[in-house]
Amino acid sequence: MAAFVVLSASFVLTPSQGHAVLWEVRSDTTAHVYRFLDAERQPIERLRFYESLQVFAMTGPERGAKGRIFARTFLRLQGDNAVVQSSEDWRNVIRPVRTDILGASLSGIGMIDGNLDFEMGRFMRLDSLGFAMLDGASVEYRLPANIGVGVHGGVEPTEMRDAITWNPFRLDGFAETRDEATVLMYGGSLFTHNLGLHSFRLDYREWRDTDDAMRARQVGASGRLALPSRAFVDADARYDLLGDVLADARGRIMVPLAEQWDVEARYTRVVPVFDTFSIFSVYPLYPLQEGSAGVRMRVSPETVINLRGSIRILEDARGPVYEPGGHLGVFAAKGNQSITVALDFFFGETGTWSLLWVEGSAPLVPSLVRNLSCQVGTAVAYVDDGYAPELNTLAYGGHVAIRYEMSKRWNVRLFVEDHESRLEKHALRVFLTLSSVLGSEDD
Repeated sequence: MAAFVVLSASFVLTPSQGHAVLWEVRSDTTAHVYRFLDAERQPIERLRFYESLQVFAMTGPERGAKGRIFARTFLRLQGDNAVVQSSEDWRNVIRPVRTDILGASLSGIGMIDGNLDFEMGRFMRLDSLGFAMLDGASVEYRLPANIGVGVHGGVEPTEMRDAITWNPFRLDGFAETRDEATVLMYGGSLFTHNLGLHSFRLDYREWRDTDDAMRARQVGASGRLALPSRAFVDADARYDLLGDVLADARGRIMVPLAEQWDVEARYTRVVPVFDTFSIFSVYPLYPLQEGSAGVRMRVSPETVINLRGSIRILEDARGPVYEPGGHLGVFAAKGNQSITVALDFFFGETGTWSLLWVEGSAPLVPSLVRNLSCQVGTAVAYVDDGYAPELNTLAYGGHVAIRYEMSKRWNVRLFVEDHESRLEKHALRVFLTLSSVLGSEDD
């Protein structure tokens, strides 16, 4: 049996809007006991400790001022007493204790008559190319005619460059060696502003190391178009210029037919692209595509039914494989009680995959204890692999979550999850979380 136990505590301090500087301190402490199987399917049991600290400060609103200055830091400490000196790796990833600086930046929003935004330091960036982590700076300026331009540049943080970095957003397949050159990341943006519910942007980015070798070059675009009562459209795409391949594309259109009916169509395309120095970059690239169309019906103000049919297209050197699938979902709520039922499935040459999910929530003994709620869920999954029958499995499990709101600023949550499958055997995990929110009004 695998066991997971987590104890987490949170503390937040938020002054009132009347202060010259608004600030917040958030701390999360977690003890994590777990058990898993190694490559030889032998159990490994460990106790881990996590501490994360976030500090945020912002200049308060002043009469006639449009811009604000923000300062942020985000630190994390991890400890694993099962990692001995001999287990440490040269990449500084596996260590008994490690501290990561996930963010430390100074930024401004709405400077120079509300037209200029900037950020400098270590920060995470999100645009039409996805997430990126940067040690550098970013500047965006809003021009007339609802157009804006931006530039960003710096160094992509990696564990190879220092021992206080963890970057989950770096290039896929990033090739790490002891003498790896520093990777520079820079790019530009073109975007719209003040268009109401509509927005469009174009982003370009390059990754180049200090040996002047090109690691990646990509361009992305995204758009959102909202016509209330008529249509809602959003789409985004990422193109890899070095591999000359459309790496990602997502699109969705929803049209309300009546007050109770909506129709929706979706399309997703994913092709893995890698750092040019990665061994994976030498392999041919094949897309995974999926399209779906369906309806959303509001039977009543409390009940919604989703029905969607889909087709998944898998490709390799032998050509495409078409696999149909579907989704049925029902959500019903009444007051503070709700239930969700969802069924998803695919079948075809590569195999059969299906999932049934049921979850409900309601107050627990409201006549005895106020602000005590319970959520109960169960799931059953069946996988029949068409190429590797040894991976066929039936998995099932459930969870119970109990939340008690002791006051407006204090609550405690207990989460217990148990599941079993032929491949992973029996697994159990428990989360116990204590959260608190304190502000200057408590002084």
